[in-house]
Amino acid sequence: MELLEDVSLPDATLEDFAFVYGGLDVLGGYQLEVNWLHKRIDQMALLLKLPALRDRLEKISKEMEEVEVAAMRLRNRKKKLEGRIADHESASSGSFDRSSYAGQGLRR
Repeated sequence: MELLEDVSLPDATLEDFAFVYGGLDVLGGYQLEVNWLHKRIDQMALLLKLPALRDRLEKISKEMEEVEVAAMRLRNRKKKLEGRIADHESASSGSFDRSSYAGQGLRR
């Protein structure tokens, strides 16, 4: 029991939990019912990982924001290029014969 009293959040480490799990295995070897305690220790161990998971979530959220900004820039560039293409197509439509060449109509 002293083993369990020494492990408290937030000061506990993964090594502490490994030590506690080892102690629970020993108690289980004496045919003591420790499943309920094992579940409680599992819950505590998950809480220990929570800050790291939150950090990962924050990092991924920032990466997503950067990707969204880059995607918006690309959409704007695409829109500008589509506008330029439309301008060029409208300027070249009509009486312009695409089969002609630059020197056509010049006399020597």
